[in-house]
Amino acid sequence: MFKKIAMVITLVLTLCLGMFIWNMNQEEKNQIAAQEKVESAKRPLLVKKEKIERELDNLNRDYKANISPKATTQVIFTGLEADVYNICYPIMKKFGYTGILAVSLTQLPGMEGRMSLEQFQEMIQSGWKICIKWDAETPVRNWWPKLQKQVKQLGLETGDVVYFTTGTYKSSLDSQLTTMGFSVVVHHGEESESLIQTKDEEGLWHLGSVGFMGEKPKLRLTQAIQQNGNITYLVGFELEDEMYKERSFLSMLSYFDAYEANMDLIVSDMQGARQHYREREDVHMQAKVEEYNQEKAALEVELAAVEEELAKVEPK
Repeated sequence: MFKKIAMVITLVLTLCLGMFIWNMNQEEKNQIAAQEKVESAKRPLLVKKEKIERELDNLNRDYKANISPKATTQVIFTGLEADVYNICYPIMKKFGYTGILAVSLTQLPGMEGRMSLEQFQEMIQSGWKICIKWDAETPVRNWWPKLQKQVKQLGLETGDVVYFTTGTYKSSLDSQLTTMGFSVVVHHGEESESLIQTKDEEGLWHLGSVGFMGEKPKLRLTQAIQQNGNITYLVGFELEDEMYKERSFLSMLSYFDAYEANMDLIVSDMQGARQHYREREDVHMQAKVEEYNQEKAALEVELAAVEEELAKVEPK
């Protein structure tokens, strides 16, 4: 009797276990089916989401590369020492940058202690530019014609950029500078001129400058990036705030390189920088910015709608 009861109990337990396992399997199948249904519903939405995100990335990348305002910078070498050619020139070339060489009656290639004419011409041919160092001591009627003549004898043009040493720029000189053919003035913030230039100007374009070893050069660069403005840097072998020091020189160029790689900075000459400011103020450029904003807004609305649909099909 006991044996029969045990057999009945075993049979009942076996049946219960079988039912439990069947229910478990059925539940698992239902879950798999439900998950497959969710995944099937999600798949086209995920594809659409990825497509919209890719379009947004491409739109933003194109905007940043070709339309968005950027900061600009240049490097003026305030002397023509042989070390500018022997040391600075190869380093600048390694980074893919060209600079600006300041010339004056006392600083011309071939003079004692200066780079040779051949070295100077090599740098000019590789894309370097010239700027004129203002002579505050000599009357313009004597200094300017003589300097023009000497530069011409070297087979070069004087260009349209004039650089003032610290404390020598005066706004009263502007009309005279314009008559002399200059279109860009490089100052040190005299007469409350801003060191960071954020827009183009009618006539003379006034650019502030600091030495690579001067007042917080990296902070000035950060400020220029934040304001999408221009800051000019000075490097030399005479004045303390401009003094060439390899570590600082490489550090600043590395900062340029990082900002340029992120498409926040343009390293060029003054003419290239000015063209950037003129273009970003142009009516056609403003229309492109408006078009970008409209396309971006439309894509973001579309993306939000897809994400809302995805949220609906996700299992609760």
